[in-house]
Amino acid sequence: MIEEKQCSKVYEPADMDRWDKASYERSKKYINDIEAFGWYFLREDSKPGGRGGRYNYTFLVYGRDTNMAHYDELKELEEEYNEIRKDIDLWDMEWEIFGILLLTLIIPGIIYLIYTLKKRNTIWNTNMRCDEEMDEVVQRAKRIMNK
Repeated sequence: MIEEKQCSKVYEPADMDRWDKASYERSKKYINDIEAFGWYFLREDSKPGGRGGRYNYTFLVYGRDTNMAHYDELKELEEEYNEIRKDIDLWDMEWEIFGILLLTLIIPGIIYLIYTLKKRNTIWNTNMRCDEEMDEVVQRAKRIMNK
């Protein structure tokens, strides 16, 4: 039996700052990583999205044979990978809030800047740890696939 999984189609933004680029690269990496768990590309599909279905949401459909060798092990590793992946976050500076705070009260604006920069650093370190753990899980899955 073939099970299917939908993944968001990854579009490279035309005008990327480094956080957009990080998000884009992370999405591309995920699409490449799922192949280690036995998933393979089936088709590109779309369905109506947005208000009133005025837009089409395009996504990729991947399949995996539930009768393949080591299916249960790979599924467990994929679940471990996804648990680690839940800890990933993307930092986004709220420039409007920063501007208002800076204009009205410079001290709170500076405090907010320090707070968000520390938060960014924490997120960055957590994401690096998650990437290392996810890569380790992918490598374990690849070794199982090559048995």
